Amino acid sequence: MIDSFSTHEFVKVDITENPFFCVCGIIEVMEYLSAKTMPKAYDYLESLECENPSNVRGRQMISLSPTELNCNKETVIHFPVVVMGIITITLFVNINCPCKFRNDINVEKDFDAFIAYSEKDVDWVIHTALPKLESEDAGRACRLCLHHRDFIVGNTIADNIYNSVENNYHTILLITNDFLKSEWCMMEFRTALRKSLHDKGRHLIIVLKGNITVDNIDPDLKSCLNSQTYLKIGDVLFWDRLKYVISLRQ
Repeated sequence: MIDSFSTHEFVKVDITENPFFCVCGIIEVMEYLSAKTMPKAYDYLESLECENPSNVRGRQMISLSPTELNCNKETVIHFPVVVMGIITITLFVNINCPCKFRNDINVEKDFDAFIAYSEKDVDWVIHTALPKLESEDAGRACRLCLHHRDFIVGNTIADNIYNSVENNYHTILLITNDFLKSEWCMMEFRTALRKSLHDKGRHLIIVLKGNITVDNIDPDLKSCLNSQTYLKIGDVLFWDRLKYVISLRQ
């Protein structure tokens, strides 16, 4: 995101107030900061400081060594880091199978599922998914959270994404080729993946729509597709299986 605005004459992205969590996953940020040639307005990137953990608090990110970041030879980092001034940046280390879950008990949530989808798929969500899932006539009605309907006006998109993931038992990823091209959709995926890794529960529900082009697909998403059973629109029992997995609370 900084790259996309760095040459803009009237816009400057300032991320200095973010509480950076400096663990091994932040290495890609450090490499980014040291490798990029930015306009003078972005000189501040070299002085970004860590907030946590306590042993590196106040240290400049680019001055840290892999040892201080608790890195080891087995650590493998696959994901690109999204750097934004409008979001508290949460970085995590990709492990062997990021979508391999263990059951935990969830607290009460506002919704059954948050649907993450590309704007180009909004007609399918509204006219097909909602009648199938929210209607009492279709069986047990689900409480769904949609960004075009339930995001809080005035909040940043990033805050709305975070709150929607946290306040739902599940995040349904409606994976299409348009989804894969959307930076906001990929942010929703990463936020939901972090939630799954943190809670060690069955949070992510992956739904494939259309013929997905897997070339250059995000490594973490590819790992999820390879390690987790997903649903595909058009399968005979698609809606029954989707409603069943949404009903799970562990």
